[in-house]
Amino acid sequence: TVCSYLFLQRGIWPLFILHVALLPLNIIRMRQMIMLVNKVHESSTGHFAIDFLTPYMGKEYFKKGDCLFKKGDESLKMYYVQNGSLRLDELGIIFDKGELIGEMGLFSSNRKRSATVVCDTDVELLAISKSNVMQLYYQNPKFGFYLVQLVTDRLLEKRRY
Repeated sequence: TVCSYLFLQRGIWPLFILHVALLPLNIIRMRQMIMLVNKVHESSTGHFAIDFLTPYMGKEYFKKGDCLFKKGDESLKMYYVQNGSLRLDELGIIFDKGELIGEMGLFSSNRKRSATVVCDTDVELLAISKSNVMQLYYQNPKFGFYLVQLVTDRLLEKRRY
């Protein structure tokens, strides 16, 4: 037939066989990508629970008036406020129990703190290292989206002042 003549004359058979052999692999990969896209979509619309971070965090205590970090310091950790209250000195923004602080410096290009944070009360914090944050950021889409949304919201909030 004409079709088999074209396959044989033009050397298309090896290419055809290659594509037929790769079809199952491509179907599996497409299924994986669809599942990943669904997981990312689900993560971007859901609420994030911070509980899974606690095994990676260590407790730190600060007294009223202590400086947690200063503008320009190297950003090595992110903190979760377990008890107490902190103030972003330049903007007067208060961080209370249940809030994350210090994430912006981890993602800035110069890895420096963008503001000074002072303890308004005695404070109990959970700290997580930059390397653990980055590892979890890449491994957990919900955590990654939570951080992206948090940084974006804070940048937009900062512009209002």
